[in-house]
This record gives sequence, structure tokens and C-alpha cells, in this order.
Amino acid sequence: GKTGFVSFYSGAAGEDRLLTGVKRRSLLWLLGPFVLVASVVLPPYVFRTVFEYLLDDTVVTDFIILFFTEAYFYIGVSAFLFVAHKFRGPVRVRGSKGDALAAASYTWGYNVSATVCTALSTVLAVSSFFVAWKYTGPAAIAALVPYVSGLVVQFCGEKFAEDKPSIRPLVPMIFQVYRLHQLNRAAQLVAGLIFSMKTLEASVQTTAITSSLQMLLSSLQLLGIFSLWSLAAFL
Repeated sequence: GKTGFVSFYSGAAGEDRLLTGVKRRSLLWLLGPFVLVASVVLPPYVFRTVFEYLLDDTVVTDFIILFFTEAYFYIGVSAFLFVAHKFRGPVRVRGSKGDALAAASYTWGYNVSATVCTALSTVLAVSSFFVAWKYTGPAAIAALVPYVSGLVVQFCGEKFAEDKPSIRPLVPMIFQVYRLHQLNRAAQLVAGLIFSMKTLEASVQTTAITSSLQMLLSSLQLLGIFSLWSLAAFL
């Protein structure tokens, strides 16, 4: 019986707006996941076929393929976040529990965990790069530069999404999952190089290169632990 205690206007109207918005943008919703998945699956095959046809199969070609693969993923993430913002943003219900949860800041524990893991990961990746550079320059670049670049792009993406609660939680989740893919790809590369070194005649040079590659592989495994910790803390 108190005035304003129960609203007979905003609740039903807000719910109608939510259902109408989802129905109107159902096809647009399918575009987002398609673009994101395509940005991960297609580049390794498409770019390798194209660049190996246009250029010689050299180390430079591999780096060009790696660069365009990473760049295409970030373009795909940008398109996905744009679609997600257009899809989720207009259909929010003012005062609803979901809106309050989306607009809420991350917990203090997650912020501390994310900051510490990012700092340790950056220091470990950069130091491992300089240590391994002397003997395994190209391998160190291919293994660690995409990882560090991903940290920088994620930081920029989180800053951009600070005032966009509809997509803010998506940024760290996408990048943390993709970071595991980056580390797995780098670990396979380094493990393959270590295996190929076993076929060479033992010498001071080959022993130093093998030790450097093993150190690089251990660093990648430790970075994987940091990434799993960050993802678990976020979830």
C-alpha cells in the first residue's frame, strides 16, 4: 500500500523491450561467434597457402604469416565485441539485476590477481626473450613476441571497454583463452626444434642452443600456469 513500492509500469515494459530486442537481432548474434571463430581457425591455413604461393618458404615468410595471423585475430575480436555491444547494449533493462551485475566492478581479489599475474608474466616473457635471443633469436621471437603483444592489446581493450558494461567481461575472457592457444602453439614450435636438435652432432654450439630452447620451453610452461591462474580467478 506504500506509494512507489510496486511499479506497474517499468517492469513489464522493460521485459517487453528485452524480448523484442533479442528477437530483432538474432541473425546479428550469429555473426559475432562466426567472426571470432573464423579469426582463429582460418588464418593459419589461408595465410600459409597464400604467402607460400607468393613468396619463398623461408623464415621471413613464417614471420609474415605469424604477423598476419595475430593481426587478423585482433580484427576478429574487435568485430565480435562490436557485434556484442550492438546486440547486448540496447536490450538492457534499467534497474535489473543483470544490469547491476554487468556494471559492477571486478572484485578486489581479481584485480590484485590479474595485476600480479600480468606483471610476472611480462617480466618472465621479456627476460626469457633476452636470455634466449643469443642462441635462438627467431624461435624466441615467434614464441614470446605474440604473447607480449597480446598482453598489450588486452590492456588497451580493457581500457576501451571500461564504460561499456555489455562487453567489459568479454575482453579478459577472450584474451586469456586465446593466450593459452598462443602458448600451446609456441610450445609445439620449441618442442619440435628441440627434437630436431637431437639429430645433429653434439657440439658446444648445439648444446648451448638446446639448453636455450629447453629454458624457453620451461618459461612457456610457467606462463601457461600464470594464464590458467588468471582465467580461473576471472571465472
